[in-house]
Amino acid sequence: MNDNLLFIYGTLMSGQDLNKMMAEAQYIGRARTYSHPPLLMYADTIPYAVEVRTPYDSHTVSLLLRQLGVEGVIHGELWRVSDHTLAMLDALEGHPTAYKRTLLRHVRNYARAYDEGDAFLDAYAYIYQGDPAGFGASLIPSGDFRNATAR
Repeated sequence: MNDNLLFIYGTLMSGQDLNKMMAEAQYIGRARTYSHPPLLMYADTIPYAVEVRTPYDSHTVSLLLRQLGVEGVIHGELWRVSDHTLAMLDALEGHPTAYKRTLLRHVRNYARAYDEGDAFLDAYAYIYQGDPAGFGASLIPSGDFRNATAR
């Protein structure tokens, strides 16, 4: 298996509807991003991360998100996937048109202590490329899809 690290944050996660797509992948553990744009949800079922397309740097965006009560992180899972699984997920996510597979820097791997190797990793994630306001999405302030869908 090739060493493709993938950060997932929605319906591909363990216990979610599309997790069967991860059958040939290796679960690493829970994880979170740092200083990432917010996680939104469409129709209470489809989460998506968006890119902030402003002239401001990421520090300014992070401060703005905190003022709005948004953590600015996304909680999810880290998986090791083969090229074959990555190609299937690219097709599922509509890469690169609908969602773009993007390398995220410094994803926190909760399976490791802060001072251990591999505590912070670079991993791919699928980031929505359309207009986030285009279909009346709601914000997930905590950045955790599981908490947003808990009934």
